[in-house]
Amino acid sequence: MTSYDEVAVYLKNLGMDTNLGTFAERVRVQKMVYMLKQFGADLGFGFTWYLRGPYSPSLTKTLFNPTGEEDQSLRQLNTKELEVVNAMRNFLGSDFYSAERMELMASLVYLIKHGPENDLQTRAKIIRFLREEKPQYTSEEIEQVWQRISVSGMWNDELSRLR
Repeated sequence: MTSYDEVAVYLKNLGMDTNLGTFAERVRVQKMVYMLKQFGADLGFGFTWYLRGPYSPSLTKTLFNPTGEEDQSLRQLNTKELEVVNAMRNFLGSDFYSAERMELMASLVYLIKHGPENDLQTRAKIIRFLREEKPQYTSEEIEQVWQRISVSGMWNDELSRLR
């Protein structure tokens, strides 16, 4: 399992900390680590679909139960790791600051990647599932995020597999 310090160094470079005092902060951190994984920073956490989208119980365990040996002088990210952080920040734009938008973004990416495994093989099925699971999001919000994902070029292989 990835150490608390490895997660903390990425969050620090994103301008975040590991403060999990509110539910919104916990959601935001979960979605940030999921999106970091999508951009190439595999911190070793597996994610499954849960109430708020992609969720990693082992990430929660790591963040809530640090070993007590956390190094306050965190290592520096290397050039490749910084490129991952910067690419993700650029992609997210202002959504980076919103737990709700991070939840929508990460959920849609997750469903594009893993929906076909769960009988969600079309764009229409994914959107219908997302609207049922997350009625707080409007069709317009979902469409905006879908378009951003589409034009990014990051998930072209997954998008091309949808019928």
